[in-house]
Amino acid sequence: GVFPGAVLLVARQQKTLFCEAVGNGTVIPAPRLMTSQTRFDLASLTKPLATALTVLCLVSQEKLQLDDSLAELLPSTNIPQDKKEITLRQLLCHCSGLPAWKPYYLSLETLPLKDRRASLRQMILEEPLDSSPGTTTTYSDLGFLLIEWILEQTSGQNLHHFTRQNLFGHFGCATPAFLPLDRGSVQDPDEFADTEYCSWRGITLSGQVHDENAYVLGGVAGHSGLFGTASEVKCVLDAIL
Repeated sequence: GVFPGAVLLVARQQKTLFCEAVGNGTVIPAPRLMTSQTRFDLASLTKPLATALTVLCLVSQEKLQLDDSLAELLPSTNIPQDKKEITLRQLLCHCSGLPAWKPYYLSLETLPLKDRRASLRQMILEEPLDSSPGTTTTYSDLGFLLIEWILEQTSGQNLHHFTRQNLFGHFGCATPAFLPLDRGSVQDPDEFADTEYCSWRGITLSGQVHDENAYVLGGVAGHSGLFGTASEVKCVLDAIL
């Protein structure tokens, strides 16, 4: 099969109609049943559930405007000429012209953790565009890494702290969360579904972000890093709807 287990949740008008787990959350070294409370690496759901929601929160507070350019949003940064007019809206809509993905982690892993985020952001700014901004849609992790930077500059908080204090903490139910790598070991590894074996790290990932670029940034990034259960994802969707 493609995967050993899953959780399916069906809801209507915020009421859960069905929530059931099937299969296993872990298969190595021994099978462990999936449950409705198993937590998953939400991967790119981080983009809409954390990063995009934070953008909308700051827009509603009139601290951001969707059509502001990188040059306006990051005024103290020397933005390359080809990227100065990229707008926040274009980054959100994956039409900034930036490439989809780059293996920045391979060079970042040699740097101290405190220097990696700034280095990655500079590498993105120096990355050649695949197309002119606003002309082509290419699903891009790089764009959401830049959005994370914009959010930090605007709010004065990193994405982990902002979402916890200003978004998820107000929803009135358990929500997804980032798991920063500096938090120490996972308290209960059995609560997580294994993602897969990572040949780069040499371990089967459980409770540790799968995306390599997010991993070298300490587990918190604009494109990946959230973990949660099906019910916790529903909590955020209920708040949106």
